[in-house]
Amino acid sequence: MIIKVKAKHIRLGEKQSRGCPVYLAILDATGNERFNVDHYNKEVHLSRNTHENIAGIVYYVVPRSVKRFVEAFDDDRKVKPFNFKLVEI
Repeated sequence: MIIKVKAKHIRLGEKQSRGCPVYLAILDATGNERFNVDHYNKEVHLSRNTHENIAGIVYYVVPRSVKRFVEAFDDDRKVKPFNFKLVEI
């Protein structure tokens, strides 16, 4: 699935929180509020809680572009809209 982080996500996004632009873009694309974007130590981990998975969590590959974007956004550096592919592990 292709996720498009748009200018509106950047404008409305909040640093180091569930309301970051990446989360907002995933929410727009999927309508699924069960996603989590973990900002711990400037790393980004995407997971989704689900009842279909026995462990209750599905993990996703996070491209380096997402990590770089989140780090720049959280550090108050200028960021631009971008797209990335969301791939389930």
